[in-house]
Parts: sequence; structure tokens; C-alpha cells
Amino acid sequence: MTTTAAPEQGQLVQVRSRPWVVNVVKLSSLPTPAMKLPVGSQQNLLTLSSVEDDGLGECLILKGFTR
Repeated sequence: MTTTAAPEQGQLVQVRSRPWVVNVVKLSSLPTPAMKLPVGSQQNLLTLSSVEDDGLGECLILKGFTR
């Protein structure tokens, strides 16, 4: 099983084939069983900003999970 940590603030990530920088990472405070996710998963809320010339100023908020 591969372990993937939540991205850190300031980290460059790729979502939907576009580069984004992580602005805010809000880690879930709920226990895994309460979220009914796959074993060992934790949900996180990420706020991202586009770093592409054509998308500067665009914001993306997404909910994800790590294992």
C-alpha cells in the first residue's frame, strides 16, 4: 500500500493537467470511521491558486483524501 501525505502550503501540484500552488491545507479532524472512507484514509480540504499565465488569479477548492 502506498502512503500519500497531504500537500503542504506553498507546494506546487498538478490538478486537471494544470499547475497549481497550494495556499491552504485544512486537515480533517474527524476520525476515519466517521467519514466512511477506505481504510486508513483521511479527508483534507485544499485551496489552490493557478500559476499558469492564462489562469493567474484562478482559485480551486477541492476535497481529497490521503492514505
